Amino acid sequence: MSFLVEVNRLALVPRCAIVGLMAGAAIGGVVGLVVGLDVHVATAWFAVFELGVPGGLAGGLMGGLVGCAVQAAAWRAHRSADD
Repeated sequence: MSFLVEVNRLALVPRCAIVGLMAGAAIGGVVGLVVGLDVHVATAWFAVFELGVPGGLAGGLMGGLVGCAVQAAAWRAHRSADD
């Protein structure tokens, strides 16, 4: 539980990147498990990492980009309200 509290205390961009990384890794791991079990049961555990790691990297990158976009939109809205 303390990990979630620490993630919640982070700034917006790193928080979005971490959430995207965790979601991408989880989805990639599940897909890897399903594909691995379908292809070859003995090496299915390796497919979890084979698809989970790239999924986590892609999710972290996308989460970081979304965080940057949200931060930029909030900054622009705040800046236009001052004008």
